[in-house]
Amino acid sequence: MKQKFKLTELLDINKEDGIINFRGHRMLVFLSSYFYELRKEMIDSLGEDIVRGILARFGYRCGFNDATSFQNFPEFENDANWMLAGPLMHTLEGLVHASAKILEYDRQKGNFLMRGIWRNSYEAEHHLRLFGPDKEPVCWTLSGYASGFGTCFFGRQVICVETMCQGMGDPYCQFELRNIEAWNGAAMRNIDDLKQCLVEEAQRRVTLWRGMSNYVLERTNEILKEKLAELNKVNKLLNQEKGAMQKSAAIHNQLTTLVLEGQGLSGIVENLACIIDRTVLVADRFFQVMSCSKHLRESEVDIESIWRKVVTDPAVSKDLLAMDSGNHYSRLGFPVSNGTKSMVVVPIIAGNNHLGFVTALDEEKSLSKLDCIALEHAATVIALEMLKQKASFESELRIRENFFDSLLTGKYENEDIVLWRAKQLGLDLSKTYRLMSIDIELEEVVDNVKRQYKQVHMAENFFETVRYVFESICPGFFLSGNCNNTIGLLPVTVETKDTDINNLSTVLQRIETDLKTHLPEEYKWWVGIGSPCSRLSDFATSYHEARATIDIVKALNRKNRCLAYEKLGVFSLININVDRFRNFIRKVIGPLIDYDEKNNSQLVETLTLYFNNNCNVQRASRNGFLNSATMKYRLKRISEIANIDFSNSETILMVHLALKMIEGI
Repeated sequence: MKQKFKLTELLDINKEDGIINFRGHRMLVFLSSYFYELRKEMIDSLGEDIVRGILARFGYRCGFNDATSFQNFPEFENDANWMLAGPLMHTLEGLVHASAKILEYDRQKGNFLMRGIWRNSYEAEHHLRLFGPDKEPVCWTLSGYASGFGTCFFGRQVICVETMCQGMGDPYCQFELRNIEAWNGAAMRNIDDLKQCLVEEAQRRVTLWRGMSNYVLERTNEILKEKLAELNKVNKLLNQEKGAMQKSAAIHNQLTTLVLEGQGLSGIVENLACIIDRTVLVADRFFQVMSCSKHLRESEVDIESIWRKVVTDPAVSKDLLAMDSGNHYSRLGFPVSNGTKSMVVVPIIAGNNHLGFVTALDEEKSLSKLDCIALEHAATVIALEMLKQKASFESELRIRENFFDSLLTGKYENEDIVLWRAKQLGLDLSKTYRLMSIDIELEEVVDNVKRQYKQVHMAENFFETVRYVFESICPGFFLSGNCNNTIGLLPVTVETKDTDINNLSTVLQRIETDLKTHLPEEYKWWVGIGSPCSRLSDFATSYHEARATIDIVKALNRKNRCLAYEKLGVFSLININVDRFRNFIRKVIGPLIDYDEKNNSQLVETLTLYFNNNCNVQRASRNGFLNSATMKYRLKRISEIANIDFSNSETILMVHLALKMIEGI
């Protein structure tokens, strides 16, 4: 254990003033013979026992003071270097050559151990000259010094015992330092010699602790006053929170009571508007307004028009749909004539289902925390109301399903009963309808348990989306069935009945576009629509036509399509045997369909273009914005892939028939 610095560098010898300084303390240099004479005189006058105590205490005070002077010494790399400075000081002063072998200590547990060797002890040398070998250790000042230095360093009483001594005839002196408790009575002689020092040290510590205690008490009083002030603030905040929670609970109870009393969505919205003193709007998950409160002030902007404008931004609508139960609310900014204002939007969540949104304008004065809590409570209560409405609708759907079962199977007593039941459901069968059927499947492949769960959840969302899309495009649309067998009635208006085919094409295109917009890519769906029904007996036929249309589209590996039976033209008669229909198309142009699917090419479209232009390459190229060389090359590839001989009239007829069959698909 060595220090990396030299204590000799700390000496300052001023020859002019005759002063030697060591870190600000004056140092004296004596011949060891002076101490020899002093030791002899003291023993002769006072006796060995008394002198041993005096020298031990003298050494203790020297060691304690030296340790104090070394405290917080910047050259020390660690705490242990402070303790190791004691042996170095002994060596520097010429008293002994001291070296430490073991140094272990734990201030928290109060354990201290140090062992080392002294060589060339001046005390052992003097004692041997005076009295010869002794029976006990004679390095009294050295032992006292080590005890004082160790006590100051460790902060607790440490006693040094000399276990070997040259004054006893040993080859060198050996010392050991331990905390006073660790000696277990084995160092009583040393403790008696140092008793006065130990008492003084204890008194010094008591005085120090008293001073510190007074400071601690004063500082504690200051801290307590500060903490008391903080506690008063916290108590005030807690009282405010308690009041807010009580008001929040009252609001929740008030809104819940409205649901239980059957006040409906409009009643909840109007009461919420009064609570937060501003206009409130509720929209479904398609951002369609379901209910809006009356304007409380004439100066308020039209929240409905603002909402419709804000949610048209795809980024905003995407962020809103991504909100879940962890997002309590969101603020949406919107421009106005005199700057920018905002609205607070809270998602309406039920389990994993996103039902819609409740929003309020954040205008003249900002919504308070309690207002936002009221909106959150309202979202929960509105979710209950929407689930209640959903349950009511599902109950009605079961009634509708039973009605359709009897209508499509013809199992009813007479037509008057059917017409009466339809009227009870809000359906006027004296008008003309088309019957619609829908199939859905899950695109991705997952394990069976996850697949079953996801299919159920997916089908429920699909059912609601279909209801929204068809009702928004076709007023008077009547939905029935369930998630696995969805059917509906599309009204045919009198004004467009003569041109129903052309009008139907527009309707089908809008339905297909909206479904693709609102449904995720993992859905696979097919919508088939049958012929118009003017009599009760037509509904079963229209249903079979819708189902046949779906089967045909599936057979051609097409997905996410909305088609009407009429689009099959005269070839719709082949639906008498759907398998033969499928086989015919697959046999004639199946390889082309597969090639287009695999390579994302347009060979079937090119072939259709060719036949629609009476097999005229030049006209087909011109109408298809292609050069004739490209058209000829594609026809060559078509001939190679599907083995079509364009010179064979029978083959040409079969290809033309197959293309006509899938022209509208």
